Amino acid sequence: MALDIIGPTKRSAITDEDLDLFTMIQAFDIKASQFKIIRERFYQNPYVDVPTWLSEIHQLRDVYFEQLIKEKNVRAKDSIVREQILARLRQNDQWMLKFDELIAVCEDAIAADQGLRFLSD
Repeated sequence: MALDIIGPTKRSAITDEDLDLFTMIQAFDIKASQFKIIRERFYQNPYVDVPTWLSEIHQLRDVYFEQLIKEKNVRAKDSIVREQILARLRQNDQWMLKFDELIAVCEDAIAADQGLRFLSD
């Protein structure tokens, strides 16, 4: 099961491995109307408002990242050391990478003043 997300020049997908995105939204109590549309119409070519969805992705990523920092017990006081640790977390965490991928597709569509196409298998 996969939902391909196609922008003007960039692509992403929500696959079986990514379905926890919807669980995260509930767990973090985020009001995400566009994610709800995607979940409800997963196999029916959902239509989303791209700027709104981009905002939801940013919100989910920010809440998730704060949780990740707590889980990894990041306590560095030195700002340079702390930023290096946080940069590694961003670069090595599968969810941070997925969020960045989804953000890139949304930004691609917005920059081209276009929407996104969704294709399910």
